[in-house]
Amino acid sequence: MRIVPLFWTTEYSKIHDGEHQVFETDSGLISLGRAGAETLKSPGRATFGGFWKEPNEGFTYTEKTVAQLVSYSNKSNQIRISYPPSYFHPEIFEEQVSFLKAKCSSFISETNFHIVINQRNDVSKGNRKKQRQFKERGGSVSQVLKTDWRLIYNLLAENRSRRGVELSMPWHVFERGLDECPEVFTVWGATLGTELVGGALTVEISDDTLYVLFWGDTLLGREFSVVASICETLIDFCKSKNYKVLDLGISSVDGLLDSNLARFKSNLGAIQTEKLILTVKFP
Repeated sequence: MRIVPLFWTTEYSKIHDGEHQVFETDSGLISLGRAGAETLKSPGRATFGGFWKEPNEGFTYTEKTVAQLVSYSNKSNQIRISYPPSYFHPEIFEEQVSFLKAKCSSFISETNFHIVINQRNDVSKGNRKKQRQFKERGGSVSQVLKTDWRLIYNLLAENRSRRGVELSMPWHVFERGLDECPEVFTVWGATLGTELVGGALTVEISDDTLYVLFWGDTLLGREFSVVASICETLIDFCKSKNYKVLDLGISSVDGLLDSNLARFKSNLGAIQTEKLILTVKFP
């Protein structure tokens, strides 16, 4: 059982070539990475940052915490902390956000979406229809063996390329995570007959939360809205593993909402929450 969430562990840092380090402070564990010569970024390559401390240990957030950050900063003069969405352990993070927000030089409010497992999800009629059609045509979604990991990676990369962006994870990191932490990372594939039409990479970020790091489709998969079927399978997987939340990630960039992506996730039955990114300048 994972006690410390993934993004606050040294094993995650190793997967990403040590691009961020985990430090222990009086306020708990924090992972730091560099984002340019003058800025520290929390949590490096990960998506959730802030200080992790077990709830039963209590929490005291003081000026001393900022001073400790300065001591780790080398020549950096500010830190950018990407906090978890508001649903994720508010007993740990609400006080931190409140404290630092009052001191930050700027902040960005991103829009995150998640699905609460074992709660009625308002999946749109259109998605339910596509899920049914996909099954009627012989479509299926399942976990993928190592021999096909690269096929899924290529599908995800091509999906991003069609939108004019690059997949944010190189192949060697994708493979390393699966090899070294098979209980954390899982690859999924959607097939229609013998043709691969969709894929996903999920990450267990805590005992009760599964995070969709990437998902995507082919042009044929898009006709069947295959990501909706992938999502349906992931919800069933969450139920079998007793996860409470399936996190679908943000639908905004630098605080600007992508309305089409937000609508897409809402139609999967996801709930919208705030995810703050704070920039704090050191004295």
